[in-house]
Amino acid sequence: MFRLFRAELKKIFLKPSIFVVTGLIIFMLAASIFLYSPKTKDEEYVEYNATNLVTVNDYYNYFNTSSVYDAKTNLDYLLDRAEASLNFYKSETNVVEILKQQWLSVKSIYDGTNSSIAQSDYISLYNINERDKTDSSKNDLTNKRNELKAAVNNFMNTYSSYLNSENTSFLVTPNLNEKLYNEHLMSIVSYFSQAEKNADDPDTFLINNFRNSGLFSLVSEDLSQLLPFTPNVDDIDNLFAYINEAKARNEAQLEVIVNFKNEYRTSNNNVDIKQFMDYITDYDLNATYAYNIVLDSIKISGLSNYTAIDITKFKNFENISLYQLQEKNTRLKFLFDNKTYQYNYADPYSIIQPSNTNINGYDYSYFALRLCTFFITIYIVVLAAGTIAGEQSNGTLKLLAIRPFGRNKLLSAKILATITIGAILIFVSGIASLVIGGVTYGLESKAILVVFNASKAFAMSPVLLYLIAMLTMFLEVLFYSMISIFISTVFKSNVAAVSISTLLFFLSLVLNVIAVSQPWLGLIPFVNVNMFKFFGSSFLTYATGKNLLQSILTPTVFAGSTIVISSIIYLISIVAITILTHVVFKKRDIK
Repeated sequence: MFRLFRAELKKIFLKPSIFVVTGLIIFMLAASIFLYSPKTKDEEYVEYNATNLVTVNDYYNYFNTSSVYDAKTNLDYLLDRAEASLNFYKSETNVVEILKQQWLSVKSIYDGTNSSIAQSDYISLYNINERDKTDSSKNDLTNKRNELKAAVNNFMNTYSSYLNSENTSFLVTPNLNEKLYNEHLMSIVSYFSQAEKNADDPDTFLINNFRNSGLFSLVSEDLSQLLPFTPNVDDIDNLFAYINEAKARNEAQLEVIVNFKNEYRTSNNNVDIKQFMDYITDYDLNATYAYNIVLDSIKISGLSNYTAIDITKFKNFENISLYQLQEKNTRLKFLFDNKTYQYNYADPYSIIQPSNTNINGYDYSYFALRLCTFFITIYIVVLAAGTIAGEQSNGTLKLLAIRPFGRNKLLSAKILATITIGAILIFVSGIASLVIGGVTYGLESKAILVVFNASKAFAMSPVLLYLIAMLTMFLEVLFYSMISIFISTVFKSNVAAVSISTLLFFLSLVLNVIAVSQPWLGLIPFVNVNMFKFFGSSFLTYATGKNLLQSILTPTVFAGSTIVISSIIYLISIVAITILTHVVFKKRDIK
């Protein structure tokens, strides 16, 4: 087995293609220096842009009295809003039931009005003589009409206020909301308007149209589809601690701010102003962290009864990923609980922004290695696709088959040799990228705050995370090499095997981009090969929105996915492909 493996490695190293891919890697490493131009990362640092601020006292007055977002008044208000939200969910009953009960009241008025007209001795639904209607019956029906109109408008106002409230009260799909509010309820209101313009008999016109349209039954059906948003009461109670702690910290922080202001009131020294703004920034982050923790925790708790895919179908949640909410919340809870701030840490590596405030060697190395891995994968796909089909085409496979080696050993040696070449190329590219990055940008970096699988946050050495990134890229190469070797055992034509393998690779890149908006694609093995996204880098877009390159090289975690699910799909796929490859190769007719 070892002799076969060594022979396969030697065969690969003698091929001209290994020199071509080596030259391409060298070219990409050099080109990456010019291609790498990430946007500056937002460090959440408070800076005031007012031109009349000169002394520390000026900055304090601006912080204490202005209406900008970072001012004290607004930051304190954030905590009050968060506390009000907690009180809302703690005391509010099921809003869906409130709406249903309110609509039952509307229906009872409608049914009574409908009955009054139907049972009237003076009124025919289709042929009414206004002069034959007594004043008392006319007034009675008019009053009922007005009462019904007021009840409908009151229901619409209640529904709209809950729908547009800062506090999510119920869950509804956009299509259902469109039907309920803009089609059915607004149609009811329009009939009132038309009836009032009907001088002959407004009441009969109204009820006749309501009967024919069935709008009241349609609204009742719509309301039956509303889903309750009910965060766990225990979760709500526990969140009050964040508000109370943030208020206590900011009370102490304000004392630090005031004391510094009193001591350096007239100073216009940049160092003193920078120190003062550091204190302001901490005040800001105490409030905003607590506020976001509370609101995101409420959302996570209220959505816990629904699947991640279902959540993307609700109004106001179409573009919200439950994984992203959990990842952000885990990060903020770590910072808040440990009385620290994001500016004390670097972010996980991303190709669109530096991990620290300034670019360092690790940032460049990760970017360069991602690009190199892209071309390494293409090379391995072509190499693996020709492993069996290529040798079948040129006749060397038959010579190997007649030697005293079992087919399983022969195939295993080829698989291991291909994988080893991929590992060597990844390792060499990774080290070379790091050397070039270190020389060009230096390797100074803060510890990286990693959020693993959206559930655990911890600080990690930048070197260790870079090694993990290399490992995850090798896993990608491994997957595509196994797919290509399997295709190579199926097709006897080298051209066909290479073409199909390459096509599948590029198709997988497309699937990684569209899987975010099409969650059902999440079960396809091709979109479960990138594991680095589960280390907290997928949703890092402080400086700019996700671009196509980011989507391809570091795809977003799609709805419902976790590293456990992706790992299971990945492992099952690798095992299944390996078994199928051996079965097919064992039965292959070698000529």
